[in-house]
Amino acid sequence: NKELSLGDQKEELTTKIRQLVKEKFDGDFRKGFDHYDRIDEEDSKIGSFALEQLLADAKVGNFLTRTLWVEGVMKVLDKDKDGAISWDEFASILEDNPQTKEETAKEPGDDLSPDK
Repeated sequence: NKELSLGDQKEELTTKIRQLVKEKFDGDFRKGFDHYDRIDEEDSKIGSFALEQLLADAKVGNFLTRTLWVEGVMKVLDKDKDGAISWDEFASILEDNPQTKEETAKEPGDDLSPDK
């Protein structure tokens, strides 16, 4: 049973995705996510077909290993187990990127009203 774990491959994955987004989407991760979101018409999510295309465009794996990559990425990123990757799930793999953090992260207490 061959199963891909993202442990060792996470750095390769994030590096290649960042490079793809830089070259194809002017470094705008949201624009990149939205592009792949439209491929298989999931509801604001990237499904396995679109993820396979994203990985191919990012030159992650090859035609023999890409299915394993898709399964491994889905297993790690699809936190709610709905078979697709949401923006927040996608951004989590790029969490050390300042642009992504600014767009998705909230400071503790952002949802709390100030005490008076």
